[in-house]
Parts: sequence; C-alpha cells; structure tokens
Amino acid sequence: MKASWLKFVLIGLFAAGVVACGKDNKAANGVGTNAFINDGVSQPVSTNSYDEFRQQVANGAFLSLPSQFVRYDGVDLSYTWKKNFIGLYYCAISQDGYKDRIYANGTYTHELGTTASAIHAGIVQIVNSPQNVARISATRYMIRHANFDYVIDLALPLVANPVSKKKGQQDANSQGCVGQGYEMMANPQYF
Repeated sequence: MKASWLKFVLIGLFAAGVVACGKDNKAANGVGTNAFINDGVSQPVSTNSYDEFRQQVANGAFLSLPSQFVRYDGVDLSYTWKKNFIGLYYCAISQDGYKDRIYANGTYTHELGTTASAIHAGIVQIVNSPQNVARISATRYMIRHANFDYVIDLALPLVANPVSKKKGQQDANSQGCVGQGYEMMANPQYF
C-alpha cells in the first residue's frame, strides 16, 4: 500500500512539473513575449502627442504579429501630371500594380528591408524627420516626409507599416505630383 501511494505522489509531482514547463514567458515593462517572435506589444499603445508617438515608434511598440505567416496586401500608386480636355493640368493617380508585405517565420518581405531592425530603422527615420504631422487617432499619425504623406499606426504590426505613402493635397497644385506611392489593406491574410 505504501509503494502505490508513493508512486501516485511521484506521478503527480512529475505531472505538475510538466504542466509548469513553458510558463516562464516573462513580461518586461508590461509587454508579453510571443512564442515565435518578440517584436511587439499585445495591446495597442495610445499616445496623446506626437512626441509620445515618436517615442513609442522608437521603442518598437507596434502590435505583435498574430501568426508565424502573415501577408498584407495593397496596391502601388503612380502620380503623374496629365492634361484634361480643356488643357488644364492635374495630378493623376493610377494603380500601378499589386503590393504585398510578408512575414514568414522570421523573414520579412518589405520595401524598407528584410529584417525587423531594417524596417524599424526606416520607420524611425520617417518619424524623426517630419515636414508636417497630423494626428488621425491615438495610435495613428500622418507624417509628411520627403514630399510624401506616410500613415503609421501602432495598432498594426511592424510589417504592416507604413500603412500608406501618398502625395498630399498640396501636391495636387504643384510640380510635386510625381513619384510612386502605395496603399495597404489593414486586414492580413494568414497562411
């Protein structure tokens, strides 16, 4: 009887040890870790000013990726001057093709780079040298940089940012209406 009781206790202790494995995903500064990546926060960070927003971007406080394989779709845009039927010029926008950004198990496909640090550095450069800024929400700003309006959103993962790169209204009446931009969709595809 004593031997079977001892076996029961040992099996119970062993089971408790196995269950406890994997429970050491510690949080630092309220930011949890993700089993396959650790490049974001679990809840979007709200900001009250552009300085706070810029600091959160510098800290990499974008939303964590929801999956090991994610694709964000969008369209490329082309800006050119065209003449209308009465001879006046206008800024014409046309879709120039399909655009996607992919995160696949540690590898990024993104116009700013193939690593999280390269993409983050590109976004930080945009945020740190604005020509103008406009707050869209507590997590999203439009930033004028290098004659384009970029939208950056902390409520989306790093790979989904910038959400868009467009020519602004001030370019519609100037010679600034040239170049390539894009518009990304906010809803990812998981594969």
